[in-house]
Amino acid sequence: MTTSRRVAGLMAALALSALLTAGAAPAIAQDADLDALGTQLVDEFIEILKQPEEAKQAGLEDFLASEFQIVRDSGARLDQAGYIANPSTVFEVEIFDLVATESDGVLVASYTLAVDEVIDGEAIKTVRPRLSVFHLGDDGRWRIAAHANFGTLPEDG
Repeated sequence: MTTSRRVAGLMAALALSALLTAGAAPAIAQDADLDALGTQLVDEFIEILKQPEEAKQAGLEDFLASEFQIVRDSGARLDQAGYIANPSTVFEVEIFDLVATESDGVLVASYTLAVDEVIDGEAIKTVRPRLSVFHLGDDGRWRIAAHANFGTLPEDG
């Protein structure tokens, strides 16, 4: 093997190593102020879901954007009216690793949620990645426009 081929092979191996190592690090630069705002908005959503049914529905009507959609890990999709008619009921919650990004009045928060809740009448306790999208309305209020639940994380992972 020629020296130039060895160098090229070594460079390729180093590049691959760098890519694999970069994949282990967060790909999104964190901004503490945005993360704090994202946490505040996610907390607001969760606190609404902890309310008794009548208060919960009123809170959701005020907090969900008219274009709101949710995609549950089961694949079920609901719009604003469908979710208000069949919301989750949340009991115990812990938020981990929230990262928020924002541009032009749209804030995207990705996080992991450990939650004890009822969805479609089924009590579940899980740790799941979540994605919530908020937008800043003309009235200066943030509302949730989209929310996605993902499959349960592996226990070892």
